[in-house]
Amino acid sequence: SQPDVALVAAPPQTGAMGSHSMPISAVARHRLARCADDSPCSPSQRRYSMDATPSTRSPSSPAWSTPLASRPARVAVIAPGGGTGINGAVYAELGQRSDFVLDIVGRSRAPYDIYPECWQHGGPAPNLASFAEDVFRQQLPERSDCMVFGSRGGQVVLPILWELLGDRIPPSVCINGGCAMNLPQKVRWPAAAVTFLLLGGEDYFR
Repeated sequence: SQPDVALVAAPPQTGAMGSHSMPISAVARHRLARCADDSPCSPSQRRYSMDATPSTRSPSSPAWSTPLASRPARVAVIAPGGGTGINGAVYAELGQRSDFVLDIVGRSRAPYDIYPECWQHGGPAPNLASFAEDVFRQQLPERSDCMVFGSRGGQVVLPILWELLGDRIPPSVCINGGCAMNLPQKVRWPAAAVTFLLLGGEDYFR
């Protein structure tokens, strides 16, 4: 069987690092706050630094496999490449809603925000590959109903989580569709993974 993939064409608005700007309301701009690393976020957002001691994995069912009728949906945004700066007001607005819990995972421009060694101009750990392994060890995918990746996060972090979690990965949004590019590492798409590729009309990702 083929993986479940939805291709979503976005308006041709190009942002930094291959990300695409979403419409930002005046209300969201007014609510916008600043996190410790000076990236825009909502005070109600939870931020994972990825510096904590990895937790021990348990056999419990992932969050996305349980009904949402009586609880808010938990959305995890992988910060490197996820547009938490340029689209920060959109995430802030989402974080204010009572039907969502927004987790910002990691941060852009951190020491690990570099491509792995198999990439041109990549470097040794800490890098995005080791960051993906930290995300896995801390069981963040299992605690999420949906994950958002963008740009380099979709190129590196998402494929590694696919490899580690297989069909247990929650439904994911991949801004720029980096996971579908011709990448240096072999990508194994889980057969039952639900993935939405958000493609911009003027994006240089091909």
